[in-house]
Amino acid sequence: AFGKVCPNAESIKVICTNILDYQLDGSETVFFLYSPFDYSVTDRFLQMLRRSLEEHPRDLCLIIDEFRFPELLANDDYFQQTLTYNYGAAVFHVYSHVS
Repeated sequence: AFGKVCPNAESIKVICTNILDYQLDGSETVFFLYSPFDYSVTDRFLQMLRRSLEEHPRDLCLIIDEFRFPELLANDDYFQQTLTYNYGAAVFHVYSHVS
C-alpha cells in the first residue's frame, strides 16, 4: 500500500533491536522512536546519530513520541525541532537535520 501512495519513496525497513547495538550504515533518513529510552541511552543514541551525520552527511528526520528529555536537543548543532504534532493523547516531537 505504501508503494502505491508514495511510488518514488525508498523502501521502509522496520528494525526492533537494542538501539545501542544497532550499527548505523549512513543510509538511514528517518527514525521513529515510540516512548524511548532513559536519559543516558537517549544521550548515547543521539551521539551515535551525530557521528553518523558527520561521516555520512544526509537529511535526517527524528520523530519521537513521549520525548522526556528535550533538553538533549536544545540548541543542538545537528537537529532543530520542526514540528510538534498532537494525535489523540500522543505528542510527537519532530526534529530535522538538513545537510
